[in-house]
Amino acid sequence: MARTVNLCTETNQQGRYREAEQLYHESETLYRRLGQDEWALKSRHMRSMVVRAQSRTTEAQQLCQSTVAEARKLELGFWLAHPLYVLALFARDQGDLQQASMLVEESIALLSNAQEDAMLGQCHAFLGELSLRQRDLTRARRHLETSLLLVQRTSTLRLIVTVQRLLGDLALAEGHYAEAEAIYKEIMLLFESKRLGDKLAMAQTLSSRARLMIQTKQLQEAVQVLEGAISLFKDLGNARRTVDTSLLLIGVYIRQGRLLRAGKHLLFAFKVAYSSGLIHPRTISTWLRIR
Repeated sequence: MARTVNLCTETNQQGRYREAEQLYHESETLYRRLGQDEWALKSRHMRSMVVRAQSRTTEAQQLCQSTVAEARKLELGFWLAHPLYVLALFARDQGDLQQASMLVEESIALLSNAQEDAMLGQCHAFLGELSLRQRDLTRARRHLETSLLLVQRTSTLRLIVTVQRLLGDLALAEGHYAEAEAIYKEIMLLFESKRLGDKLAMAQTLSSRARLMIQTKQLQEAVQVLEGAISLFKDLGNARRTVDTSLLLIGVYIRQGRLLRAGKHLLFAFKVAYSSGLIHPRTISTWLRIR
């Protein structure tokens, strides 16, 4: 049965979210019929993540909340840390960094006596990312270095790349541009040499590298890298990151004086945000009234 979930996970990591969603849904139904509630719940947990990756936020959050509620009822112990982590992602995306931190701290507490280095590493990476957003660079480094030690034990290349990218972002925030560039280059070499098929990790790395290029005034190079990142995020159906990266590109166009290009891309970003539900008509009308 674990093999079935792993097959779904491979599809997920390759960015085939719709296919992965269907597989997770089918496996959940099958496990329910077999009376395997734990495995059914694990399938639903993974489905919530691929639904979230497609920017269907409300549906994904409902799936995740129901998973947490049932996991508590079934007393699944440390496994509860996994859906709690996803709830933390929702809290972060909604701007509630304190709630996100509390949820991940609870996950870490649940994992304290479990042999779950990969998940622990992921939790510390998340706290490191939150600390970066809050500009607490000392705390960020502490969590990210702890995370790297944990994920290196697992030899999970996808997680190692994620933590390394965040360490590159930390170096960038500290103004250590050469260090950041070296880290991003090393990650890109890993993508080439190991043929790592994680499109999301690739797009995130491109986005981070573009931020470095903007800081070092390599604006034309930044445009090319951002266009690549946007293309990947769009292919993945990740509307939120498509819009965020598009806004970064618009800023570069404005700095270059390419206002027509900036306007066209602003329209593109708006269409993506509106069609995916990131912008609600009520939000627009409220903004207009305020203005």
